[in-house]
Amino acid sequence: MKSKKLGTWRHWAAAATLATCASGAMAQEDRFSFHGFGNQDFWKSSSNSFDGSGDKGTWDNNFLAVDVSATINDRSKAWAQLETSTNGGTFFTWFFVDYNFNDDLRAHVGAVKFPIGIYNEYIDARALQMSVLLPVVYSQEADLVHDAYEGVGLDYDWHLGSSGKIVLQGYFGNNYSPAAASGPSVPFPAQQQQGDLQAGTNDERTFGGRVTWETPVNGLRFLLSANTVLIETTAGNGQIPGQTGYENRDMASVDYVNDTLDVKAEIMNHRVPGLSGYADLTSRAWYVQVGYLGIDRWTPYVQYDNLVTDTSKSSDPSYYERDFVVGTNFKIRDNLNFRVEEHFNHGYALPVAAGETEVDAGKATWNLFAASVNFMF
Repeated sequence: MKSKKLGTWRHWAAAATLATCASGAMAQEDRFSFHGFGNQDFWKSSSNSFDGSGDKGTWDNNFLAVDVSATINDRSKAWAQLETSTNGGTFFTWFFVDYNFNDDLRAHVGAVKFPIGIYNEYIDARALQMSVLLPVVYSQEADLVHDAYEGVGLDYDWHLGSSGKIVLQGYFGNNYSPAAASGPSVPFPAQQQQGDLQAGTNDERTFGGRVTWETPVNGLRFLLSANTVLIETTAGNGQIPGQTGYENRDMASVDYVNDTLDVKAEIMNHRVPGLSGYADLTSRAWYVQVGYLGIDRWTPYVQYDNLVTDTSKSSDPSYYERDFVVGTNFKIRDNLNFRVEEHFNHGYALPVAAGETEVDAGKATWNLFAASVNFMF
């Protein structure tokens, strides 16, 4: 569960300081650029509080980020993002240097967002997404997608002529999880049974990649992603510290956007090795999301999420959650929008994973109302 931090105004002041410095740099040289985005949410749940929501609702879900880039030369740039929120503290989300060998081959060195799935590289920019809450595949509480890696990555564009283009991306390094480092990490119950597997550190080796086929059909692409992390046990629950194993994630995605429809669907499998005699843990999540773009300034959408945090307990509502979402987006301006949505849930795996609801103590059927103002500058 995310821990509430003191000194929130200092966090926002830090972001404002970076913004001021970047703006001054822009005034001096056009090789610097500065952008930002954020959101303010309201959540209210009928039961099974999640991220502070309850029958009275909460405004504590807010976010602000500033991005700065600096051109080093005609082939290379430096990039950084500083973010802050009421519950998450203030930290650098990523910071790296890229280098373009040519039009098709690029390298990244530093802390880089994992290229996994559709949303992960711009997961923080709510205005570029469809719903208030991200699909469950990207939920931090479910531990399905990590933040970033510290290391080296390569991207290569393979042109197929009339068959479209394939983008090959690979990386290796260490896990970089600044959000987890800003507060205590509470693994979901199945992970706790694995002996308090180490989470939220930046010293775990990782490697993986993503293959994207941009088809000849305008707006249609398919993606396959995979990630492997070397994990270690820590003292606790009878475990022997220092035992290691490989945690694996794989994901298949389809994305189609035209003038009328925005359709996305993804499925992820997550496997944690059994250490010290514990059984292997497998979790799985998938979703389908459809938005209608044919109404001026309005985008109504529906979404269905399915999460199982432990497939050996898939019939237990403490370990599964099925969520049907109905919502709409209203574009106030090109860089400002408002969203509202209603979630109809069965099962409460995410409230349990967040540490806000005890196993076997939640209500199987519950609703969550969410509204959000999202902006970019």
